[in-house]
Amino acid sequence: MIKKSDIDSGIKFFNIDNKYKEKCYECADFLNADSRFLKSFQDVYDFLNYGNINNLKKIWEIEDISDLFIKEIPPFATNLMVVLGYEKCRENMDKAQLDTKIADTHIKRIKTIFENDADIALHGGILFTQMSWAYYFIRMRIIEAGRLQYENFDGKLIKIHIPSSVPSGEKLTVEAVRKSYLESKALTENVFGFFDPDYLCESWLLSKQVVSDFDKETNLYKFYSLFDVSEGEDCLKDVLHYVFPGMEKENYKNLPEKTTLQKVVKEKLINGTTFKLGMGKLIKEKIINNN
Repeated sequence: MIKKSDIDSGIKFFNIDNKYKEKCYECADFLNADSRFLKSFQDVYDFLNYGNINNLKKIWEIEDISDLFIKEIPPFATNLMVVLGYEKCRENMDKAQLDTKIADTHIKRIKTIFENDADIALHGGILFTQMSWAYYFIRMRIIEAGRLQYENFDGKLIKIHIPSSVPSGEKLTVEAVRKSYLESKALTENVFGFFDPDYLCESWLLSKQVVSDFDKETNLYKFYSLFDVSEGEDCLKDVLHYVFPGMEKENYKNLPEKTTLQKVVKEKLINGTTFKLGMGKLIKEKIINNN
């Protein structure tokens, strides 16, 4: 049985806007009224909170709600699942002994995922991938230090993620990356148990097709130069999503040119360039020596 007191505690813990409280209550009432729905929800809850942490990535492959829950479960169940993860999140944060600044950022990330109004309006609840991403934070699979995020990837290496925005507002400069990397070392040792691991980053920002026409003194090219980069799969969707957010993309000639990045990418799109994901291994000596 899902208790409203637990919903209240979760909303308070993650500092989620109280305007969502009634939607959480309604979803809980619906689930509590039918044992089939409640069991389906509880099974996923147990998987997310207590299952093998490495299996969370399987959710990213799910497209239909019946592949995760049973059919006709309320879409807002994904949001409710995040709220009810507060106990596990608090337990893991206490165990990791995060300092106040990093703990606050951790909570803000989960809050932002829950309150993603665009997806709530469109789908009735956050997407499965966003729910899974929230649990990456809840289960302490991923931590954020300064400009970058660091994922415990299969217990073997650190995967670097580049959030599109950060609480500090820092640009993606070499110095910001260096500060983040140095700050992350103690965290990855304490939280992940990793000592001097390899750092990998897979991103459209490391795409050779994106970076090749940029001046070597730009932040983008300097960031690219910190990695030993090889080419991965097609990343056109990522490029369009992040460079031209919210824009209609049927006709490339109509895309905006408000930034240098947009101008460069637009020209290449029109010319039929195939964008490949950049798969980079961090060259730690460049960070440590500040070169």
